Amino acid sequence: MEKDKIIAATLVAALIFLVVAFIGLVAITGFVFLASGNSDTNSDDTPAINSVVVDANKLKDSNSVSGADSNANADANSQKEPAAPVCGNKVKETGEACEADSECSASQLCKSCKCEDKPPEIKAAPDISIVESSMLYQCITKGGKKGLGIKYIEFKNSGSSDYEVNGILTVSSSVGSVSDKITSNATKSFTIKAGQAYTDFYISKIPGVEPPPFLFLGNGPSKPTIKIDFGNKQYVEKTYTLSTAEFEKGGGVSGSCP
Repeated sequence: MEKDKIIAATLVAALIFLVVAFIGLVAITGFVFLASGNSDTNSDDTPAINSVVVDANKLKDSNSVSGADSNANADANSQKEPAAPVCGNKVKETGEACEADSECSASQLCKSCKCEDKPPEIKAAPDISIVESSMLYQCITKGGKKGLGIKYIEFKNSGSSDYEVNGILTVSSSVGSVSDKITSNATKSFTIKAGQAYTDFYISKIPGVEPPPFLFLGNGPSKPTIKIDFGNKQYVEKTYTLSTAEFEKGGGVSGSCP
């Protein structure tokens, strides 16, 4: 009987030991699991926080760079001068008065993108003509070239009213590629009577021109055009044939011209 009690006590003690051991094992296992879970949590959370901080810094830096670029572009645009206007592109731009005559007044023309007054209209003098048969010539040298020059011109008024001349005279000639022009340096006044000829117009007497000029016609038979601008917005003009005979007699000078 006593032996049975000892065996029973031993079994109870062993059972208690096993229960305590099992509880200890469970406790240790739970602690290890919890520790492992905390470690994983910390390892997952820390990079996420760091990533947020890094991304925020990148965004800040990006905004700083973008802001700097924007400021640089704004400064560049504010310092950039406007493009200069291009005259002749048919677009009226800043600094231009016009690109076409229609953008100026009726009395102006568009020249180099500026509105300028139209030149006065010059008309042929009514009833006034040049008497070809009365012209006088002289053999001259002009510009290193020898040829025939006009020294006298006669005008005729076929109208019923006197024609008054009072202005700066310009006498010009053109013979092919040869041209000449003489302009007075002072006003000349004279009257061409109605139905009469004016016989006192000597080119060599045009006022203010020294030495006495001659209107050069070249050095051979040709078809010159003579024009006299009376300085009052009117002119007289004549084109005629200059015969070989005029050159052969040298315009009244002995020998030929040239």
